Amino acid sequence: NELLSALRRVDGLSQSLKERHHELARLATVHITARTELKDCEAKLKEKTDAARFDLLACIADIGRQYRLLGRFTFFRDRKILKSSILFDESWYLSEYTDVRDAGLAPVSHYLLNGCGEGRDPSKEFQSVQYYQKNRDVLSKKMNALVHYVRIGQFEDDR
Repeated sequence: NELLSALRRVDGLSQSLKERHHELARLATVHITARTELKDCEAKLKEKTDAARFDLLACIADIGRQYRLLGRFTFFRDRKILKSSILFDESWYLSEYTDVRDAGLAPVSHYLLNGCGEGRDPSKEFQSVQYYQKNRDVLSKKMNALVHYVRIGQFEDDR
């Protein structure tokens, strides 16, 4: 009688083990499907993010051209503002953007005329593209991101 009872328990445990094994196989399939879907979503998100960044950079590219239109006074005023700002790090800019260093360009002038429009950052502490993303009005006015922050944005705490 005990042997028969033990055999029934073994059969029950064996059946339970088979059910668990099937459930585990099903969950493994669900997991693989979910990982594949996640990778697809990540790829689509990257595509959209890259496209949005490209659109933003196309708008930003006009920033440096503004100095050609606004004249020397505005350029020299903004250059003075950036030279006195702790958020423009000339050493960092030259080490980060070796093409500027190798060409012997003045970092602040490059940032005003080209760098900001190319989506470059003036330092580790200030990200130009992110500033434009948060402050679309600055972009629509075609203002240099850091110049706007130093003159106006810091008082609104928009960095």
